[in-house]
Amino acid sequence: MSLHIEYIEKILSDENKLRMDFNIPKRYSTVSISDIPSMQFDDLKEKDLYIFGSAGTGKTHLAVSIIKEYIKNSQLSCMFVTIDELMILFRDIYNNKHGVSEAALFRKFNEEIRVLVIDDIGSSRLTDWGMSTLNSVVNSRYNNCLTTIWTSNMAPDLLYDYVGDRLASRILNNSKHIHLGGKDKRKAYKDKYIK
Repeated sequence: MSLHIEYIEKILSDENKLRMDFNIPKRYSTVSISDIPSMQFDDLKEKDLYIFGSAGTGKTHLAVSIIKEYIKNSQLSCMFVTIDELMILFRDIYNNKHGVSEAALFRKFNEEIRVLVIDDIGSSRLTDWGMSTLNSVVNSRYNNCLTTIWTSNMAPDLLYDYVGDRLASRILNNSKHIHLGGKDKRKAYKDKYIK
């Protein structure tokens, strides 16, 4: 077994390493693309994705499963971040809370991170500054041909109202759209096991 494969297997089996190196939430440290029988990684790789559906249908589960496949099958730099975490990170850098320049952070998101999951776009209202920051990230990733995976409760046609025509066009027209339907799995679990 090669050192690369041993290293990747070690990372994938270590939930702390998954959280620290790739920002994968603890809840999703054990998910796998094989959990979703209708999905095949080969059909999804090297594409921007817009995964949408109602709450609890598995959007984040699928997005994390996909970046874990990227981690396992390549040496690409991957990261998971919610839209709110992304805004907080840029705001903190802008306010010089971490001693890192805004340019360095943009370079990380727009050159170094080859596969980026931005979870829950549309879940909170963006200020003008937030919209401008998101526009810069999307524009740069689009121009540098970097893979971005989006999750949202919003159907694609509603995204235009949320981020405007120009930004929605960059996000949606370069993405494969995946609708996850069905009932809220979290609610079904709660109803079945938590009384």
